[in-house]
This record gives sequence, C-alpha cells and structure tokens, in this order.
Amino acid sequence: MKRFKRELNITIKEYINIKKILNSLEHYNYNNKILNIAFKSGYNSLEYYSEIFTTLVGVSPRTYKKYILPVNNLTDDEINIIRINLTNLIAIDTKVKKYITNQKPKELPVRKLSIFN
Repeated sequence: MKRFKRELNITIKEYINIKKILNSLEHYNYNNKILNIAFKSGYNSLEYYSEIFTTLVGVSPRTYKKYILPVNNLTDDEINIIRINLTNLIAIDTKVKKYITNQKPKELPVRKLSIFN
C-alpha cells in the first residue's frame, strides 16, 4: 500500500473513490435520481456521495446532472471545471491501470512438507 501511494501519489482509498465516481457517471440520465445513483455506486449516504463527488468533479451531482442534459443553464466556468476535473480523474485511472498491469506477481517460495520426505 505504501508503494502504491509512493508511486502514484494517491492512496488506495482515494483511488477507490475515483473509480466509484467515474462508474457513477454512467448512471446519470433523465430518470435516475441522484440518491439511486449514490446507492448503485456503493455509497450508503447521499451526503457522503455528494461530498466525494464535489471534491473530485468540482461541482455538485445536481450541477453535473444539468451538465449532461441537452439544454443546460451552466456557466462557462462550471462547464470548464467539470471537463478539467473529469479529464484529471480519467488520467489518474489510466495511470493506476498501467501501474497495476506492470506489476509482476510475487512468486511465493514453495515449501516442502516433511511428510513427503
């Protein structure tokens, strides 16, 4: 875990939250309520989901939902914040996936059992 943090500059918990939020973006549409999206994404509290979402995406889940609608009333600043933060989250996710695929599994030593000698 320390190596993960040292090499990627994020903790495993932070990465898990990034993955959950990125996965939750797929559930945003006209019919899904934010509460249902939070539960589907593995959060037990709408407040905590909103806090993490706002921290990572830069806007509230409600503002993001407006962003994906065909007609939205967001300011240019809000749209830019969303785009920049989503780009950063995707970059982190890609970096972690690359890190994980480059890891070699440790070979465990094979111990001989004394009953077979």
